Amino acid sequence: GKTSTGLDMDHHIQEICTTTRTFTTTTTSPTDLQLLKQFRIKNQKLVDLCSQIPPKTPKRINVETVARYRLDIEKECNGNISQLEKQCGSVSLSELVQQAEEELIIVQKFMNDMKFDTPK
Repeated sequence: GKTSTGLDMDHHIQEICTTTRTFTTTTTSPTDLQLLKQFRIKNQKLVDLCSQIPPKTPKRINVETVARYRLDIEKECNGNISQLEKQCGSVSLSELVQQAEEELIIVQKFMNDMKFDTPK
């Protein structure tokens, strides 16, 4: 089931995309809304996971910087997916979601490896 946070986020994304439609000639499909939601969730999860890695660790710095940048761009673009894609390096939204998924796997593996490297 959906949590109240999930419902709020769905409503927020739909509201943004509906507002954007008045300024652009393209409409946002349900698939695009879902991708936008996944984009936001996965990048926020990256930021959250990175907060559990020591601050000066290069992996944290690199991943967290990119994830925060993407979240900032997503807010600035206000639901305009083509603008979001352009500002994120002319990569499609589905590719950006895929990149975030891959980064999540890498960060989780990195964190797991860190636990084993930590002296007891």
